[in-house]
Amino acid sequence: MMDGFPAAQVIVGHTNAQYVVRFDGPVDHHASRLTITQRDRMVESLTPRLDAAPEVLLAFEPRLPAGEDESHWSAKAMPDGDFSDGSIRFTIAG
Repeated sequence: MMDGFPAAQVIVGHTNAQYVVRFDGPVDHHASRLTITQRDRMVESLTPRLDAAPEVLLAFEPRLPAGEDESHWSAKAMPDGDFSDGSIRFTIAG
């Protein structure tokens, strides 16, 4: 993982609806997953956009409730098929 949005420890407005994770190589959008948790409880399972750049997981969702959140990803690298997992903590302002 190279970077993501929202970035780690950032406070975003309650209207945020974009979630991005950028990698240093292409990922299999069909086999990769993005989820958002709040207090260790899943609040959204996001569907990565299939038309995103090859090295980017991109998803859009409606507004989430205010609070401390964490985005989680499981990305399948192409062409080797290895999975990488990670998370980013951020806060949604009320």
